[in-house]
Amino acid sequence: MRTVIKYVFYLVLIAILYIVISAMYNGTINKSTTMSEVGTEIKTGAEKMVSDTANGIKDAVK
Repeated sequence: MRTVIKYVFYLVLIAILYIVISAMYNGTINKSTTMSEVGTEIKTGAEKMVSDTANGIKDAVK
């Protein structure tokens, strides 16, 4: 059970890093961005990832 929790933690960490790096690449996060804005960007990115995954699963099931 501990290894499952560890892998879930790593998966979440990788997802957050992906969202932050892609936001930096797109220019929405820069030197003057506040922590609150970064948190909002992570939240928005995570919601988009979940909805894209759900849509992909719906398309695969059809």
